[in-house]
Amino acid sequence: YILVNLFLFALNMLTDRGDLWFYWPLWPFVAWAIWRWRGSRREAPVAVPAVMLVPLALLALLDPVGTEDSLLPLVLPMTLLSALALPTIRRSVVSLIDWFSVMTFSVVGLVVWAYWIAFTTGFPPRMAEKAQEAVPGFEASVNFVELGMGLLATFAWFALVAWRISRQPRPFWRPMALSSGGMVLTWLLLMTLWLPAGNFRKSYRDLVSPIRPILATAPGCATGFGLDVAQRALLAYYGNAQFPRLPELAGDEPATSATSCHWLLVSDRE
Repeated sequence: YILVNLFLFALNMLTDRGDLWFYWPLWPFVAWAIWRWRGSRREAPVAVPAVMLVPLALLALLDPVGTEDSLLPLVLPMTLLSALALPTIRRSVVSLIDWFSVMTFSVVGLVVWAYWIAFTTGFPPRMAEKAQEAVPGFEASVNFVELGMGLLATFAWFALVAWRISRQPRPFWRPMALSSGGMVLTWLLLMTLWLPAGNFRKSYRDLVSPIRPILATAPGCATGFGLDVAQRALLAYYGNAQFPRLPELAGDEPATSATSCHWLLVSDRE
């Protein structure tokens, strides 16, 4: 009963945070490897990645933010366990995973393309309105380099599907081919077609860039009050704010004094 409740709790947290897709297609193979090799749990190839996986999974589940920093360490032990599962999976299960991957990622790729076309051309109007609502104020334009990369990724996906279905390859890693390829396709389409819109919505460039001409009126360094490291980095990159340099350990060159700076940048957290 306790194990069932822990499993449901973990599944609920992973589903809410999208971590199931982050680990696709690793987690089905990890679950099968744990079940398939349960009788050899004391053997080093099974015990070592399992011992690594348990504490790292607990840390990821208890992380209140749920960033990728807590998820990436899990990839190594999950990959080791997946390698044990691949040679033992039945062909029917492999075919089921393949068809699920083909249908899922083909639909996802079609949706990404359809909304991008609607966003850039305005047709169909309903889809264009929904895309514009997601990125208010952004004016869509066609970047032919990004468009070419998106088309190349889509053609590569079709070629991978044709290779997998027609040739019936025998390598033991064949269950991972379509799933991994679908994830790569989705990532490439988002990082090419939708990258400008994503930068417009998530980037701080438009927020910080107006500071650059203001600082240019009186060149010199700027000191900060209440600024954290991230804010200093944004101001230095987008606003060209030159903060006082720390003294060199060797002492050959004196550091800039904060009292000689022309600007004081204050962060009001209230």
